[in-house]
Amino acid sequence: MEIGPETLRNGRSWFWVKEAADYISVHPLTLIRYTKLRKGKPPFFRLAKDRRYRFPKKEFVEWAAGSNK
Repeated sequence: MEIGPETLRNGRSWFWVKEAADYISVHPLTLIRYTKLRKGKPPFFRLAKDRRYRFPKKEFVEWAAGSNK
């Protein structure tokens, strides 16, 4: 999955778990486990009532390009 300026301008500046997992070619549960790491975890946030994970696109792509996976 390529990410470009047009992707970031689509009105949504974050990935859902499935989209983020597909971007780095891992299973969604593996990505959730990555969020539990002490160091090198992907950028993410959760809203109190929503409880779903969201990954900011720009920061996630930068994280995925680095060696912090």
